[in-house]
Amino acid sequence: QFMKSGQWMKNRRRLAEILFFLAVMALSFYTVFHGQDIGQIWEELKKLSVFSICAAIVTALFFVSAEGVMICYLLRALGGKSGLLRCISYSFIGFFYSGITPSATGGQPMQLYYLKKDGNSLADSSVVLMVVALIYKFVLVVWGVLMLLFWRGPLKSYLGSYFFGLYLLGLALNAGLVAILLGVMLWPEGMKGMIRGVERLLVFLHLLKPSEKRKEKVLRFVDGYRNAIGFLIDHKRKVCFVAAFTCLQRASVFVLTYIIYRGFN
Repeated sequence: QFMKSGQWMKNRRRLAEILFFLAVMALSFYTVFHGQDIGQIWEELKKLSVFSICAAIVTALFFVSAEGVMICYLLRALGGKSGLLRCISYSFIGFFYSGITPSATGGQPMQLYYLKKDGNSLADSSVVLMVVALIYKFVLVVWGVLMLLFWRGPLKSYLGSYFFGLYLLGLALNAGLVAILLGVMLWPEGMKGMIRGVERLLVFLHLLKPSEKRKEKVLRFVDGYRNAIGFLIDHKRKVCFVAAFTCLQRASVFVLTYIIYRGFN
């Protein structure tokens, strides 16, 4: 009877998750197409070649899956347990939750949750996700600087008054974020202080109870984090490979846009 009750609760939870997913999907489509002429959109889509549609889908899937490939590559180097397909699923999980949370903040915490759930070290998983995020932002800044150096005229022409307030500000903020992430990665003691500060705040707000055992876990996490960072610093080729692959991933987004334009002749 207990097993039947447990299975019923599990099925009920799964049904709730499916309904939530469908609700988010419906809301997304409503937001995108609200006030648009669906008939006209469909007529325009019919002008797009089948090859271009297929190529665009493959390119979009590559963009999301590429993050999973990099997660797997770094995780395996650190002795992680998840295989390639599972790591690609982490990428889709992150992509989905980033799409439904404010400022795309939910993706990485959910990825970390599933990485830990699958038996991977929390410290190693944190380092892998942080390296992937850092390199992703770094490549974005590099693309932005290159466009600024070699395509400044057309860029200013297209953006007009938004060039300074949008492009340059966005570039500066991303560069600042890269610097902060790099500082957190290379300064484990600072990370330890940050975690302790968050813990003290949660205890002060009575969201957590004081616990010496939890403090020991924080120390073990920071030690594991430090060891993982040291490993990656000693294996610079792996980091360089991830950087090169991230450039390819970022370029695929531009290629996707090109494919669609070519598909419309």
